[in-house]
Amino acid sequence: MCLSHDGNFSWPEKQTPIMILNTPKNFSSIQPRDRLAMVYSNLDELQVNSRAHWLGAMKREAFCISITNPESNGHACFQSMHKELLEHGLRKGQVEFFDPQKYMKYGKLVLPVFLEKLEQKVETGIQQGFRAVDISFDMVSLHLVLQELRDLLQIITNGFLERHPSAILFQFPQDGLPSETFNTLLEFSPFIVLGGRIRRNTHPLPLENYPAKPGNQAREVLHVIEQWNQVMDQNAALFTLLDKHGPALCLVDHQDEIIHWNQAFAVLTGLGQDGIRAPVPFASVIESPTECDDLPSDSELQRRTFSGKIRTRDDKEGPVTLYIHHMPETAGRNFWNRLVVVRGHDSPTLDQDGEDQSELQYRRLFEMSRRGLVRVSAGGVILHVNQTFADMLGYKNQEGLRGQDMNWWKRSCVSANQCRAMFQKFQEHGSVSKYEMEMLAADGQSRLLQFDGFSAGKRDDPGCSFIAVVEDVTEQKSSDQKLLHQAFHDHLTGLPNKALLMDRIDMALQQAKRKKDSLFALAFLDIDNFKTVNDRYGHLLADQLLVKISQVIANSVRNVDTVSRFGGDEFVALLDGIEDESEAMSILNRIREGLSIPFPVNGQRGIVCTVSIGLVLSMGYTSATEMLRDADMAMYKAKTQNKGGIHLLRPTSGRLAHRRDTLMNDISRALDHGEFWLHYQPIYQINGNRIIGFEALIRWKHPKLGLLLPDEFLPLAEKNGQIIPLTHWVLGDACSQMRTWQLNYTSEPPLTISVNLFLDQFSTPGLVESVQSVLEATGLDERSLKLEFSGKALAITENIGELLIRLKELDVQLSIDDFGLGCSALLHLQRYPFVPIDNLKIDRSVIGRLTDSNDYLEMVWTTIMLAHSLGIEVVAEGVETRQQLSLLQEMNCDYAQGYLFSKPLESRLAGKLLHKNLQNPHYAFPRAKNLAPERKTLEPGMYRNIPDEQHFLI
Repeated sequence: MCLSHDGNFSWPEKQTPIMILNTPKNFSSIQPRDRLAMVYSNLDELQVNSRAHWLGAMKREAFCISITNPESNGHACFQSMHKELLEHGLRKGQVEFFDPQKYMKYGKLVLPVFLEKLEQKVETGIQQGFRAVDISFDMVSLHLVLQELRDLLQIITNGFLERHPSAILFQFPQDGLPSETFNTLLEFSPFIVLGGRIRRNTHPLPLENYPAKPGNQAREVLHVIEQWNQVMDQNAALFTLLDKHGPALCLVDHQDEIIHWNQAFAVLTGLGQDGIRAPVPFASVIESPTECDDLPSDSELQRRTFSGKIRTRDDKEGPVTLYIHHMPETAGRNFWNRLVVVRGHDSPTLDQDGEDQSELQYRRLFEMSRRGLVRVSAGGVILHVNQTFADMLGYKNQEGLRGQDMNWWKRSCVSANQCRAMFQKFQEHGSVSKYEMEMLAADGQSRLLQFDGFSAGKRDDPGCSFIAVVEDVTEQKSSDQKLLHQAFHDHLTGLPNKALLMDRIDMALQQAKRKKDSLFALAFLDIDNFKTVNDRYGHLLADQLLVKISQVIANSVRNVDTVSRFGGDEFVALLDGIEDESEAMSILNRIREGLSIPFPVNGQRGIVCTVSIGLVLSMGYTSATEMLRDADMAMYKAKTQNKGGIHLLRPTSGRLAHRRDTLMNDISRALDHGEFWLHYQPIYQINGNRIIGFEALIRWKHPKLGLLLPDEFLPLAEKNGQIIPLTHWVLGDACSQMRTWQLNYTSEPPLTISVNLFLDQFSTPGLVESVQSVLEATGLDERSLKLEFSGKALAITENIGELLIRLKELDVQLSIDDFGLGCSALLHLQRYPFVPIDNLKIDRSVIGRLTDSNDYLEMVWTTIMLAHSLGIEVVAEGVETRQQLSLLQEMNCDYAQGYLFSKPLESRLAGKLLHKNLQNPHYAFPRAKNLAPERKTLEPGMYRNIPDEQHFLI
C-alpha cells in the first residue's frame, strides 16, 4: 500500500491483493507480509487476540516483537500472558518487548532511528533460528498523529517489508482513536482480528450502503465486517470451486491490471508458468473493445458480454467471449474491479498442441501450492509430500512421511474401507474429486481431509503415480453443521423451525402417497393466555417459560415425531406413523398433562399452562400448506369453543378426493378450452420508481369451482403429466404478451417477463427446446425472459447444474426464487463449478419481517451485499409497506414487487398500469391503499402465515 496524491492509500504496484480464498484461517497460517488490524473493545479482548496470536506463533516458530510502552495497561496484560504461555510451550526469548519511548524526541517518534533498531531486532530473531518474524504495534503507546502514522505505514510498505518480510499486526481500541486514524489503520490492513478470529477486512465497502449511527461508526464498521465474513464463510466452498474447477476467470483492478487469476485462466494463457504472480497488464493478455473498460450505469451493473482475443506467452491468439462483472474494490473507495470470465470459442485451451503434460500437471500443483500436496505410487507408497500436508497430520517435517506404504495408509485411516476405496477410484478412473477421508494425526486426533487427485501418467503404466491436493476440512465441516442447525432450528428453544417442519411434512406426505396404509397427524398448539405472562413477568421470563414448555412438549412425544416452534407461543407437532386418531389423542393428552404441572416462577407459586390444540389426520391431503391451514383452523375452534381442549377437524375425505379427481380430469380439457389465464404483477426498480418488468402468475377460471390458485392444481398437473404442455403454454403466452408490450412501449433497457418453473420440469427432457421454440415463435429477445426456479431445486435435482448452463447458453436470464425459505440457495450453488445466476428473489416471508427483527434486517442486508459481489441482482418479493421499501432502498436492493405497488393484474389492467408508469414515473403507488391486504379481514382460523398472493412456482 502506498500514499496517493489525495492522501489516501492504495495497493502497492508490485503486491497482489490477498483474495478472500487466501484469508488465514488462524494465526498458525498467517504469512510474511500479511497485515492485520487487531481491534479490541477492552483489555480482556486485547488479551484474547494476543493470546491467539502467540499460540499461532508457537506453531509457526515465529519470533514476536511487541512494540509497547511498559507503563501502559496493555503492556501489563502482555506480561501476564507471556508468563503464562512460557509454561505452555512458548520458547524463552520468542517474544521480545520493544519500548518505543526510547526513540521519541519532544513527544514524537524519530522514525529513522526507531526503524533501524527494529531492523536489528528482526535480524536477531532470524539469527536465533526462528522461521518467521511477527511485529505487533501497540498504537496507543506510539501516540502518532495522522501524518506520522501515514509516514510510518509508507516506510513499512515501500522498503521495510521488502528487506524483512514479516507479518505486521496493529493493536488499537475500537473507541478512542480519531476517526481518520481508525480508518487509515483499517485501510492498511487486509485482515482484521475480531474476538480472536481473523476476518477478511471489507472496510470501507459496506459503509456506502449501511447507514452508521451518529457517534458509533467504529462499532458499525466492525459489525459490517463481521456480518460480511459470516456470509463469506457460508459460501467459501463456492469460491474454492471457482478457483479450482471454475471456468477461466481473472480479477482486473482499477489500474487495468490482472491481480488474480484461477487455475483454468493459467492453463489458457500460460500465466504463472515462471512462478511469478505479480500483477499483469490486462491488455497484454486479452484484446478487448474499449467500451468494456467503461464503468456501467446503475441500470447496467449486471453481467455484460463482449468479444475479444486472448494472447498466450507463446504469442498464440484465439477468439474468446468475455463475461464482465463490475464490483466495488474492497481496498478503497470509488474504485471498481472487474471480474472477467473467459470462454474460448473452439476449445477450453489455446495451448494444448505440443504442451508437455508434466508441465501442465506441475503448473496445476503450483496454483494450489499453499494447500497440502502428496504424490503416491500406484502401490500406495508416498513419493513426495509438502510441509502443509505434513502439518495437517502433525508431522514436524516431510521426511517422516516419505516412503510410507499402504500399511501406513490403513493404520492412519479411521476406516480402512475409505482408504481402499480411494485408491480403487484412482486405479479405475484416474482421479478423485472431493473425496473425504478421516485420518489420525500423529497425536492420535482425527482430522477430516478432502482429496482432489489425478493421475500423473497412463494408469496402465506400472510407474504411474497419483498426485492429490489435500485440504483439512475438519473445522469447516463442524462450522457447516452448526450453520445447518441454525438454519433449520429455532434460536430460543432449539426446536425445528418452520422450514424444517415443512420439509418433514412433505416427506410424510410422500410416504403416505407411496404406502396407502400410512397415516400421520398434524397438531397445532397454542398456549392459552400467554400474553398475560408477557405483560406480568416480562419478556425475559416469558422466554424462559417458553423454553420449559418446549421441553415438556418434546419429551411428551415419541422419537419419530417432530415438534416445531412455529412462532411466538405456537407450536406444531407432526405425529408420524400413528395407527389411528386415538393414538394421536393419547400423545396430545400426555402433552396436556405435562403442561398442567406448575412451572415455578422466581421461587414463588408456579404458573399452570393450558394449551388449545387443533388436530388433523393426513387422509385426503396432498399439500403441507393445506394441512397447516386446517390444523390452525381446528386450533382456533378449540380456543373459541373449548379453551384448553383438542379439536379434531374431520374433513370429508370423500369430498376432498372427489374434488381432486374432478380437477385431475379437467386439467387437459381446461387447456384446450382456454380456461387458464395469466395475471401479471409488476416489478419496480427501487431507485427510480420505474416498472422494469412483470412476473407471470397462472390462474384457472374453472367453470364450476371458480378462480383457482396454482397450489391447488399444479401438483395435480404434475401427477397426470400435464405440467409440460401447461408450462409451454405459460411460456408462450407470457412471452407473446411481453413482446406486445415492448412494441407498444419503449423502455431502456427493454421490459422483462419472469416465468416460474415447476420442480418437475428439471427432471423432464425438452425444457431447453421448449424455451427455444417459444422465443423463436414470439420473437422475444432472449435477455427479456427471466426463468425463475426455487432454491429447493438446487438441493434435490441432480442434473440442474448442466441444465442451467444449457438454458444460459440461450442467453435467457436465470433467477433463484423463494430465497430465505428453508435453506441457503447460495450454499447449494457450491455443488456446481459455475452456475450463471442473474437474479435472486428474497421471499415475502423474510421481507414481511424486516421491521420486526434485526436478525431479518441483517440477513437481507448481507444477502444483498454478497449477491452484488457475485454480480447478481436482488428482487424483494411481497413488499407491502413504505417502511419496508425505505429499508430496502437503504440496503441498495435493486427491485421490488408486492401489494404496495400492485396486486397481480389481468393483461389489460397491467398494460394500463405500465402506460401510466412510463408516462409518469412518480405514478408508482397507484392503488397502494386499496391493494394492501388487511389482515383483520381474514376469516377466523385462517392459517395466518399463508402469503397474500400464493403461487406454486408458475
